[in-house]
Amino acid sequence: MHIVRQLKKGLSWLLVLSASCSASAVTTAGPSKKDTAVVEQNTVSSNSTAPADTVKSTSLPVPVTPEDAAAHPASATDTTTAATTTTAAATADSTTVVNNDPYERFNRAMFQFNEVVDRLIMKPIATLYIKIVPKPLSKGLSNFYNNIDTIPTVANDLLQANFYQGTSDAWRLAINSSVGILGFFDFATDMGLEPNKEDFGLTLAQWGYRDSNYLVLPLLGPGTVRDQIGWPINYYFLTIYPHIYPVIQRNELYLTSLVVKRAELLRYQNVLEEASLDDYTFIRDAYMQRRAYQLERNAELNDPYLEKNNPSEAEKVS
Repeated sequence: MHIVRQLKKGLSWLLVLSASCSASAVTTAGPSKKDTAVVEQNTVSSNSTAPADTVKSTSLPVPVTPEDAAAHPASATDTTTAATTTTAAATADSTTVVNNDPYERFNRAMFQFNEVVDRLIMKPIATLYIKIVPKPLSKGLSNFYNNIDTIPTVANDLLQANFYQGTSDAWRLAINSSVGILGFFDFATDMGLEPNKEDFGLTLAQWGYRDSNYLVLPLLGPGTVRDQIGWPINYYFLTIYPHIYPVIQRNELYLTSLVVKRAELLRYQNVLEEASLDDYTFIRDAYMQRRAYQLERNAELNDPYLEKNNPSEAEKVS
């Protein structure tokens, strides 16, 4: 907890610094990537001569509902072209994705809000965290929080009646919590116990709630209706955070975990910037592909030979 308290002091200073810089950042910012994306999408659409069979959306391996409407002013051809570009960059293996996004207008507004919060607060803090925290300590903290996340993973394994994977994850938690000193060292992976992550959204899907629309919420980020419903259940009933007292230490531990995880995602920033004209579409398709993969994976219960939890670089961005 001494480390956490030190990190909290650093984070508090960073929040003040970010707040003081936010006003100037807003007034001096040039055209956003989203604005440029719309212009470039219109140019691509007007000059496109690709055959019709190359301009199509791919589909999830689960039942989904079609998109009701597009929330931006581009034409239907522009939307299809942009979706094709981002889907081609995000497609993993033969997994396919359909635009299951009837709430796109709301989702885009929430996405833009989350981007502002990230740009003004989370990203600067995560960037400074990488600069001032030594790599061995940074790796240890990452392992520590991944170990904490293994607790709800084991609980969801059992709720899904996936006892083979539950046994593997339980051994992983036990080894890293003891020999690995609360998870700071990941000996379980070296022993062949690969990391796995489960949540209550996947548990709901395992028992029948598979078809769910894409939904972005403020601060929580991308998800589906099912996953957003599952988040508070996963947090309040299956993680250790609600059981940590005093509350200030609980908040310190949780907020530090957010900084550590955001710092890990910085290495994928170039993937997002280079892969797509429209960040929203890219992240949506990558997230839906990742969840589709997890749903199909979890349908194979107690399979000791199934490869678990190996996302592509593009999918990790979401």
